[in-house]
Amino acid sequence: MMEYNNVTLKKTIKMLRQNAERIPGLVFTGAGPPILLCRVKAMAAETPVISSNAGGIPEVNIQGETGFLAEVGNVEAMASYAIKLLSDDKLLAEIKKKAKARALEFDLVNILPIYEKMYEETLAEFHKMA
Repeated sequence: MMEYNNVTLKKTIKMLRQNAERIPGLVFTGAGPPILLCRVKAMAAETPVISSNAGGIPEVNIQGETGFLAEVGNVEAMASYAIKLLSDDKLLAEIKKKAKARALEFDLVNILPIYEKMYEETLAEFHKMA
C-alpha cells in the first residue's frame, strides 16, 4: 500500500468517499511532486481535481476530462471551474468516472512493469558497454 506522511492511499480514499457528497472537487493551487500523489489519490476516490498546470500535473489531470487545470495560483480560474462542477451534475458525474479510470492507470500493477523493463534495458546497455 502506498504511504506518504503516514497516510495510506486506502485511508485517503475512504475519507474522500465518506465525504464525497460534500466535495465537488479538490483544488490545489500550487505544484510539487508530493502534491501530485494527492491528486491521484483524490481521482482514485472519484473526486475531480482542479489544479495548476505545472510540471507533470497535466499528464495526470487531463483538462476537462478528469478535472481542470489553470496557471499556478490562478484562484479565479480554479473557482470558476469549481462553480462549473457544482452547477452541472452531468459534467460532475462524467469527470468523477473518468478521474477514477485515469488514476487506476497509475496503479502499481500497471506502473511496476514499465519501471522493471526500463531497468532491464538500462542494465543490458550497461553490460554491453562493459
